[in-house]
Amino acid sequence: MKKVLTYLTATAALLALLVPATAAKAAQTTDAPTTDAITNLLSEYSDYWKAGEGVQQSDEAEKVLQHNDALTEEINNKAATETADKTNDQQARAVLDAQMSSEATLHDALGPILGAYYENGINGGKLPLTKAFLSAMNATASTGTAKNYYSYPRPYIDRPNYLGESLNMGELKSTLNIQQVQAYVDQGQYVGLAASGSFPSGHTTFAFTQGAGLATILPEFGTQIMTRVSEAGNNRIVLGVHYPLDIMGGHIAGQYGVATALSDPTVASQAAARTELVNYLTDECAANNYGSTLSACIGKTGATSTNEYSNSFTDDVVSAPVNSPSSAVAAYTARMSYGFQSDASQKASVQVPSAAINLLRNVPAYKGLNDTQLKQILAMTENTRVYPLESSAQGWGQINLAAAYSAKVTLSADGTVQSVAAGQSAASVVRQQTNDSDGNQGGSGTNDGSGTSNAKGGTSNSTSGTSSKTASNAKKSATTAKKPQPIASVSGQGVVDASGKNASLAKTGSNVGLVVSIAAMLAVAGSAVSLTVMRMKRGH
Repeated sequence: MKKVLTYLTATAALLALLVPATAAKAAQTTDAPTTDAITNLLSEYSDYWKAGEGVQQSDEAEKVLQHNDALTEEINNKAATETADKTNDQQARAVLDAQMSSEATLHDALGPILGAYYENGINGGKLPLTKAFLSAMNATASTGTAKNYYSYPRPYIDRPNYLGESLNMGELKSTLNIQQVQAYVDQGQYVGLAASGSFPSGHTTFAFTQGAGLATILPEFGTQIMTRVSEAGNNRIVLGVHYPLDIMGGHIAGQYGVATALSDPTVASQAAARTELVNYLTDECAANNYGSTLSACIGKTGATSTNEYSNSFTDDVVSAPVNSPSSAVAAYTARMSYGFQSDASQKASVQVPSAAINLLRNVPAYKGLNDTQLKQILAMTENTRVYPLESSAQGWGQINLAAAYSAKVTLSADGTVQSVAAGQSAASVVRQQTNDSDGNQGGSGTNDGSGTSNAKGGTSNSTSGTSSKTASNAKKSATTAKKPQPIASVSGQGVVDASGKNASLAKTGSNVGLVVSIAAMLAVAGSAVSLTVMRMKRGH
């Protein structure tokens, strides 16, 4: 007993020494600016703006932020005008999307018929695995830390005096000409959001976690889904509560989160969710005489061709309505860069993040392709324009999922991807034939474009398209106007640069909130990746 008391006394004394030191360290950590993976991916933003100070002293910073402001006013004002004269009610769609409900945002991406099946299934409790999977994807990216770190004022407030600071706005307006949406005013949203940072957009991040997540389990609609969530992001500008750079940041954050999370612990839930969703949609289609497979139903309902997701709203970024696969790709691509570019002749180097191929693994036509081929598809469908955030995003802002999900891929006889043509009604893979080849070399199980499928969820393939990129084009890279930045590490996540070498993103700093550990070993390009996702309160 005496030994026990001695042990307890010694332990108590040790704890007494440790607690103050630990508390002091915690206080130091709290006082220091915190960063995380998302903050680091978006670090180029600091070239234009610094929290507590304002616009950075450079011509580029002024130019970028002036364009940011001008587009915000144009998109917001045009939507207000069209709502007032009843030519278009994009404001109503924006208020709906602001609910941050994937049920409200995603179902119309499947077209009116399958979209109704999906909406009924989710709301009726018939798709519990699908709902749980999307909820898990929502936990993969948070903007709270980044919002606090960058602390950029909303468009509609007195920006120079944001949070009691005296900020340098340079040549920018103090407050933008924002037309507030009455329904959003009635909800108290403009007042509620006024004190929170604008960059990056939390709603857009949510939309992209849900869109990228759903597209991985229903890639037959990948192009439509991703374009629909890009609309949801743009709708934050329609409401006047965000800028284009905010949307671009949310886009990067959302698809980064999903792609890096799709490693071993989530693969089982992803597969189960896809099986559940495809079987449910197939059964609904069969019950309504639209065919006995998902591919047949998509064809009969025109869900990715004549009767697909559409949006008639246009602005200075998207100049034509979305009403076809090719116009969907065009709209999505335009919203990747929002017209930011210092020199139209410049192109960014091709970067394919290693984890990005996880987003393509369930595409029926790509099932027989290996990791190298999937990376080639992503590289050849990338947006290689030079625009803000590209230098720190390590390729996540360049990945064009709308194009990749709708590509006709042509392989050489040895399996190398020779060309891609985006904007098809379905993805397909064809192989070049040679005189001494039977067409089956260089990889097994590739879809030859016949559209045949033996499993539920297969999709027919089209050979019509509007855009194409060759292997030689994908390999080209030019020197950009952006200053080169070192490749850093986010939780050890690998990145493949233009040379095919693996690099990594910067390690995350201190994070505050609930830690959701996703222990993972991800084999990509021969490298093992260990992933931990930090879940924090999401900003808006």
